[in-house]
Amino acid sequence: MLSGKATFAADTSAMEKVHGLRTLAVAAEERVADLLDVPTLKELGKDVVVTIWSGAFAPAGTPADVLGTLSAACGEAVKDEEFLAGMAKANCMVSYKDRAAFQDYFDTQYEGAGEFLEVIGVKSK
Repeated sequence: MLSGKATFAADTSAMEKVHGLRTLAVAAEERVADLLDVPTLKELGKDVVVTIWSGAFAPAGTPADVLGTLSAACGEAVKDEEFLAGMAKANCMVSYKDRAAFQDYFDTQYEGAGEFLEVIGVKSK
């Protein structure tokens, strides 16, 4: 961004705080908590949302009770104050989804990224 070779940056908070660049819009569903005066691209008429997400996965055939225990443990872990402070320091927003909600989200993301996944060689389900 600073060299003029890029026109888009993913970590808007750091760009503002560290480099003093002004954020014009965010590619998120909702406005970012520490940049509430900055509109989303959707608000500006561009249907663009960019998210970086992660999740916990288990091998196929893992017993449902084990998956339930893991999901519940993850749900508790994301409430930990030290974890949340570390994520905030890294400019990461935390949004926990239980097992069923994450499966739905993953399926939607997977389907939406189908063409890209084919290009990089990921086989479909």
